[in-house]
Amino acid sequence: MDCKGMLYLYEASFLSLEGESTLDAARTFAKNYLSEYVKLNKSKNPYLSTLVEHALEFPLRWRMPRMEARWFIGVINEVQIRIPSCLILPSWISTWCKRSTRKI
Repeated sequence: MDCKGMLYLYEASFLSLEGESTLDAARTFAKNYLSEYVKLNKSKNPYLSTLVEHALEFPLRWRMPRMEARWFIGVINEVQIRIPSCLILPSWISTWCKRSTRKI
């Protein structure tokens, strides 16, 4: 199964209204799946596991957007440190911008 899809289903299930048993069942199913995913794949995909753990603590819809943005920026910085190829793109973009702004 697709972990990102389950994460989206889990987050969407919090938009349910009272008495919507289908979304309640979907939330329970997705939560169980995501908990197992974190246990089995924490070392294989630490970035996605971190996002899943964060979502399981408290739904995204109930969080303050500004605090969530700060948390997400911190996670991205950790990923860039672990994956050197992520550092190549910003330097390439910087070089490209410098070349494109030169006057001929």
